[in-house]
Amino acid sequence: MVKQIKNLTLSDEQRLELRIYQILRLSCVPIERRGGRILFAAIKLCVLDTVYLDAMTKLLYPKLAELFETTPSCVEKNIREAVACAWNGGMGGFFEKNLHPISKKPGNSAFIKQIVFLIKIFTENEQNIVEL
Repeated sequence: MVKQIKNLTLSDEQRLELRIYQILRLSCVPIERRGGRILFAAIKLCVLDTVYLDAMTKLLYPKLAELFETTPSCVEKNIREAVACAWNGGMGGFFEKNLHPISKKPGNSAFIKQIVFLIKIFTENEQNIVEL
């Protein structure tokens, strides 16, 4: 017999991970692939510590390379591929409609900064990403 869990609450970290997951899924980023997982981790690190936003190549990529046992250049390449998936999957229209017009695919830094900004907006308003 399965017991129903009552009063199930998510921790702040779980809510953050859920928001990131929702955004990446809605933007067609394949989270099951390495680039998607690295992008997920990059966004999470940047939300938790905004110092990474201003030092992507100096701080963020080396930190992710350490976490994923790879090199910073591979991290950059994997994130670039995940951003391309998001852009080609329709995220460009989402950015244009909800944030600001972008005519071409953003770089890794610009993409991550936009997602972090979006997460902070939804966190402050306690709004669910799926409600878009």
